[in-house]
Amino acid sequence: MAALATLLGIPFFTERIDTLALAHRERLSLELAARQARYAFLRRVAAQIGADRICLGHTADDQVETIVMHWLRGSGLRGLCGMSASSGDIARPLLCISHADTLAYCLGRGWTPAYDETNDDLRYHRNRIRHELLPYLERYNPSLRQTLLRNSELLAEDEAFLRQETDRAYQAVCSAQSDDSVVLDLPALRKLPPALSRMVIRRGAERLARSTSGQVLLAKHTFALEQLLVSGNHGAELHLPARLVAELRPAALVLRKRPEGGQRPVPAIPVLLPVPGECVLPSLGWRLRTSLLDRPPEALDNLLALFAAGDSLRAKETTNNNKSQTGTQAANAPTSYPLETTVLLDAQAAGSSLLVRTWRSGDRFRPLGMQSEKKLHDYFIDARIPRQLRHQIPLVENPDHLVWVAGLRLDDRVRITEQTERILIIGMEPV
Repeated sequence: MAALATLLGIPFFTERIDTLALAHRERLSLELAARQARYAFLRRVAAQIGADRICLGHTADDQVETIVMHWLRGSGLRGLCGMSASSGDIARPLLCISHADTLAYCLGRGWTPAYDETNDDLRYHRNRIRHELLPYLERYNPSLRQTLLRNSELLAEDEAFLRQETDRAYQAVCSAQSDDSVVLDLPALRKLPPALSRMVIRRGAERLARSTSGQVLLAKHTFALEQLLVSGNHGAELHLPARLVAELRPAALVLRKRPEGGQRPVPAIPVLLPVPGECVLPSLGWRLRTSLLDRPPEALDNLLALFAAGDSLRAKETTNNNKSQTGTQAANAPTSYPLETTVLLDAQAAGSSLLVRTWRSGDRFRPLGMQSEKKLHDYFIDARIPRQLRHQIPLVENPDHLVWVAGLRLDDRVRITEQTERILIIGMEPV
């Protein structure tokens, strides 16, 4: 590349960056870390030479791959439009030209195109789409690439109209904004059509994240925000990408940005757990996921029986331990305990308005297999949970009572019964 730039009389700039270290430091995928590093470098060079635009070499083939990636991620209408030919300081003049045409042009002028060997590495998501998924889909539609490009053009026109409407709605709904927060008037937001309401919330998120790509919030995040609005749980928070937090207040939806590098506080204030969906609790080190399942066939009924048998056994062991140990013995007992990382509940009994928080003084629940409530403090003592860990255990609750002391015990009121018609599955995994 340097030799070609010299031949054409074009200034050439290069820089080496440790993208692996960047990905580890920022907790990003290697692909995203490399992309951010490239754009930061290009913008530094543009500022150095006084350029108004940064021209990138994305072709129509790159556009097709991007559309498929966005579709797989669930990025909504904006993602299905693909990349813009011009966006802010970025321009993509080759976006309507195929990769094969660019190669033919270079060869016709006697230039040898540079080839990045990592483009063949199937560890990367885009490469698997390029070399595996797209060729497979083209067996069903040989004109798939042209179809996707035509669709993206049509969707881009629809999205452009929605953007204009969003500009007007955002001005009407946004009651205050700063570099770190956006306050949206809740009554006005709820009066908007759902499609426009989503766009307004996305606009606020993009503003705080300083993003022009429109990919701050995916469909799953938008769905979770809608559940937050419907829940009416004032004070509930939803943690979003780009260090954003959404908080529901009596008259406002507040979007704010956490300080860079700052630790997320332990969520004593409830955090919304969408059904289905997920919430991430980095300060506690857990991610909780939910999904729904209709009453299963006999094979899964057997699995439910095993779950129930295991719960009964744990309840019996806990009772026996309590009877056999004195207070001193319990205090000196081992501090390890088995984690119950996946539970099955009666979906109707649990409800869809679930929140996650941490232990509060006076919390009570009805441990599975028991007929009366018990203080959570006493349960922690009986289960030999170390004092320093008790405020680090996620608690899932519905508007009426605790549903699950995550990793430890279900509430008896949400157990699976013969009358259960739909099952709620909650899983937890470390982050």
